[in-house]
Amino acid sequence: FVRSSPKFEGWRILRSHCTEKGWSKPEDAPFAGDGVDADPYFTADGRTLYFISVRTVDGVKGKDLDIWRVQRGADHVWGKPTRLPEPINSTGQEWFPRPAADGWLYFGSSRPGGLGKNDIWRGREDANGHWTVENLGAAINTAADEYEPLPSPDGNRMVIMTDGAYYESTLEGGRWTPRKRLGTQ
Repeated sequence: FVRSSPKFEGWRILRSHCTEKGWSKPEDAPFAGDGVDADPYFTADGRTLYFISVRTVDGVKGKDLDIWRVQRGADHVWGKPTRLPEPINSTGQEWFPRPAADGWLYFGSSRPGGLGKNDIWRGREDANGHWTVENLGAAINTAADEYEPLPSPDGNRMVIMTDGAYYESTLEGGRWTPRKRLGTQ
């Protein structure tokens, strides 16, 4: 889980264990970096965790939030996190990485080339480790902030968080339908 200060600063990914006496005291995740870490999400098999971080890489302090991935071995020990390459990461902020059942990785980003402040994007890794990235377009994104996508387990629906409401879209014929606001208006 993620914890921050009351001012929503200093995000950290923490873990706690359920024991016979209740939950253990939260502690930093074993793969914690020296910067903020947030937005953790497990793949369906529980062996890979995606998250965002600003951490030092090769002696250089991170400048923006990037998407990272860490694998858990058969021995249940977490490996070393790896920063996903460009074009997944950009000079902007990346948010809320969420893998979908069909192999796409959905995420928010303030990268250049979007329709607004932050947009929903998706990327797919090929067999050679190269990524293709695309903006989900005007059916999902506006001039405002869209930054947290959540595809359903079957990949046919997606909930999108904006800076004012939640929306839903469905996948039809390989394309996302125009988003519809959830709840009352």
